[in-house]
Amino acid sequence: MRNKLSIAAISPLLLLTASHQSRGFWQKNSVALIGLVGVLIATGFGFWQWRRSQKVQSELEARRLEWESRKIEIEDRVARDRISWEEQRQVAARRVEAEEVVQARLRQ
Repeated sequence: MRNKLSIAAISPLLLLTASHQSRGFWQKNSVALIGLVGVLIATGFGFWQWRRSQKVQSELEARRLEWESRKIEIEDRVARDRISWEEQRQVAARRVEAEEVVQARLRQ
């Protein structure tokens, strides 16, 4: 029984190969050519995906550099503002001291 099933399973393959022997080159190799076209399409698609991912990575890197530059500018501005505020606070403190000295002299 097992032998009959194997022969029955193999016989369509034998018929297929026998029918290929009587055909021309393109008909004999149609499966291989279809496979080759499939491989070429898959390779082209893979290359397109790779280029696309490279472009996205490049854009992401450019954005990261732009954000880093903005961050540095903001940090610089904050540092300058902090220095300016400190200087203004010191000037205000000196002004208060000077006014206190003037007020003390006026009281005498």
